[in-house]
Amino acid sequence: MGHERGMAAKPDGGTGVDRGRRQTVGLLVAGGLATIMPAHEVSAANAAKERPQPGNELVHAAGERKGQPVAPADLAQGKAVGAWAKDPESGTVRSGSRLNRVILVRIDPEGADGKTKKRMAEGGIVAYSGFCTHAGCAIENFKPEEQVIVCHCHSSVFNPQANGKVVSGPAKRSLAGLPVKVEGDRLVVAGEFEGKLGPPKAGT
Repeated sequence: MGHERGMAAKPDGGTGVDRGRRQTVGLLVAGGLATIMPAHEVSAANAAKERPQPGNELVHAAGERKGQPVAPADLAQGKAVGAWAKDPESGTVRSGSRLNRVILVRIDPEGADGKTKKRMAEGGIVAYSGFCTHAGCAIENFKPEEQVIVCHCHSSVFNPQANGKVVSGPAKRSLAGLPVKVEGDRLVVAGEFEGKLGPPKAGT
């Protein structure tokens, strides 16, 4: 009996457990907030999804030098480099969205059109979205003899000398261009993406 008296229900239906605490936990669970990401982590995750911004440096997206700055010397004639933009102040790499993927190539500037030349860095270096406008594959191939960027997934071909326009293949939309410039021994974003990123939405 003594034990039963000790556990007797309280007027609110509880058995001694702090009512306020139970209500708080219940609300968190009901709202799907039982585990909450710290505010600074939320902020960092959001920053990683932001589009490349002027002043961001470009870093290698993969390979042995992943995360290291891309230098003009890394872009030998005919070589393509996959990159992400990095905020030099916070150190945030903007890899939180696949749409932020960048492909860098060195082209023959003499054959570039006006729009391409405006975005071009010293030495004929140009940057485009590295996210194919057909099915969203990562683009990493460049054929210097033809001066074209090729998607390995479905063979869409783009002309980096002509504002990233489609040359052949199933893609219907040009690659968005990204203005870049050389600062010292690194490549830096000089503007925002020009053009639409990724494949068209269904029905458009």
